[in-house]
Amino acid sequence: MNTYPIAPHGIFHTIQGEGVLIGKPMVFIRLAGCPVGCPECDTNYSIADKLSARDIALKCSEICGKTSWVWLTGGEPTTHDLPPLVEELRKYGFRIALATAGINPIVTGFSKSTGSVGGVEFVSVSPHRIDDSWVVRRGDQLNLVPGLNSLRLTDLIGLDLSGFAHKFVTPLWYTPADKMEKISECVEWVNTHQDWKLGIQAHKIWGLA
Repeated sequence: MNTYPIAPHGIFHTIQGEGVLIGKPMVFIRLAGCPVGCPECDTNYSIADKLSARDIALKCSEICGKTSWVWLTGGEPTTHDLPPLVEELRKYGFRIALATAGINPIVTGFSKSTGSVGGVEFVSVSPHRIDDSWVVRRGDQLNLVPGLNSLRLTDLIGLDLSGFAHKFVTPLWYTPADKMEKISECVEWVNTHQDWKLGIQAHKIWGLA
């Protein structure tokens, strides 16, 4: 039986704190492991458990409350065999959002809003490198975090990003000293690129996981 590596505190109920779906109750599934290796990453990639697709779906159904949304993330979830997990989650009536750095093709398909049939309902892409390793160039939302893995907003100039329904730029900071500088950079980008929005990690402000 195929199993999936689960990160510590890897399946939990919370409120989405970012992007288009901000404020929605969701069950997060955090799969362990990521090949990207961003030095600023705050995710624990260790494996706390290994569960089958059915066990994951069952646990989600036990804690979901009234929400029908599952946010499938990592690590980098596309390094795993996702179709069996997606199929099992569907049996329990879940709508599925997938968060990825865009380094692997998404074999479960894209959402209807991007013109494709089947697969997950929502695709969120947050590339950590603006180079040929970024292969997923369409989805429901694009979220750029300048400074993450040395990513620069200027690297986007000239790229065709029309495949994304929504585009966010989210400030990254670790100390009060660099907070305003990072926010100002993102505000300037939004002010000069009308199809972008300023993002936020509201769950951190709310004190949620």
